[in-house]
Amino acid sequence: MVYAPGTQEKDLTKLNMSLQQNAAQNKTNASNITTLQTTVGALPGTIVSNVATAGLATGGPITSTGTITVTAAVQSDQETGTSTTKAVVPGVQKYHPGHPKAWGFVTNNGTATLQASFGVTSISRTATGAVSVTMSTTMSSSLYAVVCSAVGGGTTAGASITSSTVFAVNTRNGVNTDVDVNFNFVVFGDQ
Repeated sequence: MVYAPGTQEKDLTKLNMSLQQNAAQNKTNASNITTLQTTVGALPGTIVSNVATAGLATGGPITSTGTITVTAAVQSDQETGTSTTKAVVPGVQKYHPGHPKAWGFVTNNGTATLQASFGVTSISRTATGAVSVTMSTTMSSSLYAVVCSAVGGGTTAGASITSSTVFAVNTRNGVNTDVDVNFNFVVFGDQ
């Protein structure tokens, strides 16, 4: 038990022992602070003037505002997909060849309804088992991929590309008859 000065303790031996223990603890605390300053290199009142970085951020002196430069990818960086030193911001992510350009989930029981989507302006049921999908952003050509799937046992879905912004999804049953069923789709390609 440590006895603190200022208590009612009258035994001088115990008070002396307590003072020695407090001094040892203070020495340990001072050592820990020095270690922390060395490890971190910056505590209040200390100025960091240089940062060693690798990858996305550039190293060297920090500006007066504390800015570290990070180079953002542009459309051409995303289309080649080869840079390992540029940060991808949301506005250019869509240009990467592996990123979906549009997707959607359609319910169709005779009336086609777009339940959830990205990159889709509108849909239109054109016939039994046929829905036309218009994308909000034009693809660079009519050479893109539409992956679709019917939601329902024994049914299939296939897509045919009409233009750089429009494609059709056709759904059929197991005997190759057009039927209205729910389906989902995703579009990949260059925009």
